[in-house]
Parts: sequence; C-alpha cells; structure tokens
Amino acid sequence: MMTRQGMHYRCGNCGHHAVMWLDDTLETHDENHKPVPFTISCPNCAPGFMTHVDWHEDIHLHEPMPLTEDMNRFENRENCECGCPVFAGHVIPTEGELNNTIQEIFGGGL
Repeated sequence: MMTRQGMHYRCGNCGHHAVMWLDDTLETHDENHKPVPFTISCPNCAPGFMTHVDWHEDIHLHEPMPLTEDMNRFENRENCECGCPVFAGHVIPTEGELNNTIQEIFGGGL
C-alpha cells in the first residue's frame, strides 16, 4: 500500500491525537470513490471518538510513500463501505462490524 495524504484526528474525550494516513485508493473523487470516516473510535479511551480536525494542516505528499505496519492508517477493505481505521497494526472495528459480532455472540441480539 502507498499513501499521499495524512489527516489529523483528535479525541473529544481524552485529547488523544493521531495522524491517519490514507491508502492511495481512498478519497480518490472518481468513479471508484471510497471515503474515510469523519469520526472514528479512539484507541486511547473507551468512550471517546476522534474527529478529523485541523483540516488546513492535512499532509499532502508530492510523491507516494509506502504505508507500513507501524503507521496509523485507513485501509481499503472489501467488507467496509469506507476506509477502515488501523492504529499501528490494530484494526478498530466499525459500528457494523461490532453489531455483527454482538449478533454472533448473543444469537441475534441482547
């Protein structure tokens, strides 16, 4: 995977900050457009959510660079309608994935 763009996210609960790098196949603004989420779960605190902040400080590279396992990033996964957040190798489940897991564990709901 390669990247050309990084976005700043900050948690409204604990203040945790992260630069999230985008897989080059996300936010392409063409017929294959797949967005990244504006709000994601915070990996630092359970109740918090991180939102895209400081848009004017987003990072735009002239040349692509490799995305590595130690980088916070959005990956383009087939089972996700938008970029899937990964924090230094740890996938943060989407709301839909959490609901599916709960249904699998509890047999259709609580």
